[in-house]
Amino acid sequence: MNRKMFLKEAGRKRVPSLLLDVLYPPRCPFCGEAVPVGQRYHSACAEKIPRIRGMRCQKCGKPTAEGEKLCGDCSAAEHRFDAGFGAFVYDGAVRDALLALKFRGKKEYADVLGEMTAEEAGEFLREQKIVLFLPVPMHRKKQKFRGYNQAGVLADAISFHTGIPVLKNTLVRTRGTSAMKTLGVQERRENLRGAFLVRDPLPVRGKKICLIDDIYTTGATADGCAEACFAAGAAGVCVLTAGIGDDR
Repeated sequence: MNRKMFLKEAGRKRVPSLLLDVLYPPRCPFCGEAVPVGQRYHSACAEKIPRIRGMRCQKCGKPTAEGEKLCGDCSAAEHRFDAGFGAFVYDGAVRDALLALKFRGKKEYADVLGEMTAEEAGEFLREQKIVLFLPVPMHRKKQKFRGYNQAGVLADAISFHTGIPVLKNTLVRTRGTSAMKTLGVQERRENLRGAFLVRDPLPVRGKKICLIDDIYTTGATADGCAEACFAAGAAGVCVLTAGIGDDR
């Protein structure tokens, strides 16, 4: 029986976390190896994660070269969201952890990734006066197949560490879309046009909200979600992700 099955079998019983760690040691999301009792990741792995400390794009938050106010994508296209922030460059150990969260069922990795994202983004969230998180939705068929929405579990973790509430099942994806790995910027925008809807505008109306997702690349998904939120009456829409591209 693995850690996940043990928790399921335990049901409502309160199993001390240290005992659980002894029986089923958690894995470091950055290397995949077991960690010592009472820890959730290796400090040596965390120290190798490069923080973004230089210039950032004033629109999406991507790292930029000294003196550049906008990244290449934001210089070439207008975005619907107000501002963006990515906690870490989508590369190396961060990339591996996010891919494991997204495609290998490592739902528990969201706890560490969410905590670290909240720590990096604290000032950004305060400056933007964010009062509500909305996770970027998956289509219901894809979510049923995967078992969870990685943006949703990340939003839960970030919410826990910031105190900002997260609202699920309000921003929805109304139709399936083609895989976007091979699509260009304009093709991505066309692929996502009209794909999102705020089902109940009341909780969003007049609020400054922040979209939560795992990775930011071109901003096409964030734009589609922001369009739906503004149509529902949102006062402002930002986007926060754990990983973000680096075009330098």
